[in-house]
Amino acid sequence: MESTKEIKLLNYSGVLRVLREHSIRRAEVPTGYALSLPLPTRRCAGMPGYVMFASPMTLNPGIPAVQAAPDRWWVFSAQGGSLILYSLCKVYPFVDMQGWKRVTATAGISAEEKRADLKVFEDLMNEMAPAFFADEAVDSSRLTALAAAIERIVPKEILLQYRALAPDFFKWLGKDGMK
Repeated sequence: MESTKEIKLLNYSGVLRVLREHSIRRAEVPTGYALSLPLPTRRCAGMPGYVMFASPMTLNPGIPAVQAAPDRWWVFSAQGGSLILYSLCKVYPFVDMQGWKRVTATAGISAEEKRADLKVFEDLMNEMAPAFFADEAVDSSRLTALAAAIERIVPKEILLQYRALAPDFFKWLGKDGMK
């Protein structure tokens, strides 16, 4: 069996392209849903992949966004972007979701700031996802920068869902207890 170092993996920008072009968004994710950021994981039989969830979201002008618990999730292969897994949470949840309720996201950053933060996050993920897949150590300052980028982009009320989605990634990041 080939090691991850010998297999060409999609970088983070590549998986974002796959997501934009993949039919899953049109065929399986209803309009008005929030999509999580794709996060690296090995939760599907150890295969390198990028995992995501989608949640119903209510958006009304002048009122904070309300996001329900995720109701579907999927994993794209990091080796070419094929779909490894797709499931409704009521069929095969990614974690025990009992007690998860709707959350109101606190007022966040401006759209311009969010775009800039997403670019920083994408650049950091392009740099560090290969190290995650290879289970390599990364300089702690880079891990801290990536964790800070996640905390800046993801509303704190939803961060628990991200940690549950990709626990192996957050453990590698050293932030499995991230608040």
